[in-house]
Amino acid sequence: MAGNTDKEPINNSANTQSENSSEEIIPTKDTDIINQNTESENMEVHHHPDLHHKSKKWKEYFIEFLMIFLAVSLGYLAENFREHLLNNEKELKYVENLNRDLKEEKKGITAVIIENNKTAIAIDTFVSIRKLDFSIKENNALFFKLFGDAKLWSLWVQSPNEITLNQIKATGGLNVIRPKIAELIAGLDISNQNIKRSEALFSSHSEEAFRMIYELVDYPALWDKTGNLNKNLPPLMIDDKKKLMKYFNLTLDLKYTIEGYINNLNEHLLLINSLTKTLEKEYKIKE
Repeated sequence: MAGNTDKEPINNSANTQSENSSEEIIPTKDTDIINQNTESENMEVHHHPDLHHKSKKWKEYFIEFLMIFLAVSLGYLAENFREHLLNNEKELKYVENLNRDLKEEKKGITAVIIENNKTAIAIDTFVSIRKLDFSIKENNALFFKLFGDAKLWSLWVQSPNEITLNQIKATGGLNVIRPKIAELIAGLDISNQNIKRSEALFSSHSEEAFRMIYELVDYPALWDKTGNLNKNLPPLMIDDKKKLMKYFNLTLDLKYTIEGYINNLNEHLLLINSLTKTLEKEYKIKE
């Protein structure tokens, strides 16, 4: 019939496609089961370690403790021995240097004592003429002669040689030196301080006594071109006898100061002799 020709044919493609798709899709649950089985088969078996140890016997603990104790003790002893060797080396070096310094100082002290003894005797003679009448030409000449013999412008001093001693004190070297020797060195240090105080007093008095001569005479006229006392001596300024007597008193006081300085040097020299002999004996130092 003509009416049926205008109708479109029924399209069954959607149904056909739906059927084909349902046949190709694999359910999700089945896939998950397959994957889980595969992973289970591939998994490695891990065993937990056995954390339970067998208890040690007390002897084993004791041996371990003993080994550790011995190791620490040996290390401590080795370090002490090494330090002991270093201290011995320092001690010997200090002692040798100190012994050398003292022997050099001894030579200087001996010379200073000899010269200052001469000066003390000369001053004593010089002071003995203090009551003479210096307006007399012969007495005036005697004054300058004895003044020249005393050599008040050229007195001798000997400062202690403290190079090694100061190094020992600065570095704590007394701690590595034997107690007997350290005690002697401490005594030496005290003696050095006494010598320096005596030397300062000696120098001060000599300066005072020497400079007062400027008030008694035309000082530049005393000396010739060679630096020696002039043969044609200028007269003393004798108009002020009190000032002249003061000069003799200062010079006498200087003599006493010199004698005190000499006594200190002699005591110091005895200490040096005793110390050097002890050092050479104790440490086998060759002269």
